[in-house]
Amino acid sequence: MSFLCAFAIAHTLWLCPDAAARGPREAEVQARLCAGMDQEVRLGAMGRADCISSTHAIEIDWSEKWREGIGQALSYATRTGLRPGLVLVCRSNDSGCLAHSLAAREVFSTQHIGATIWECDIDAAALSDCLRRESY
Repeated sequence: MSFLCAFAIAHTLWLCPDAAARGPREAEVQARLCAGMDQEVRLGAMGRADCISSTHAIEIDWSEKWREGIGQALSYATRTGLRPGLVLVCRSNDSGCLAHSLAAREVFSTQHIGATIWECDIDAAALSDCLRRESY
């Protein structure tokens, strides 16, 4: 290993010493939860949907980023004509996950937007392992 590579690794570990302790990265979780669906679907200027099923345009994000997730799910749904889907990934120490999910559901419902919200444990093997909530 070159000195430069060793330095880069050491520098990264110094800046983020608990990176390994945080668990899987968002991309790893996304791959599991989007299994069987189209993934990273390019939607022109509107970005990329994490997953597209026959019924949903889905954004996957950490639960504390639920506000951003709502906007992305709505953007993807607008572009595709599908129902917005929002997967909130709950870290094991995330005491606010339920509150985040209910807040997202309230936003969709208050605006009379039919959407699906899934609460997923970080270790969920598939989307079917997650708690599913509907808004109307």
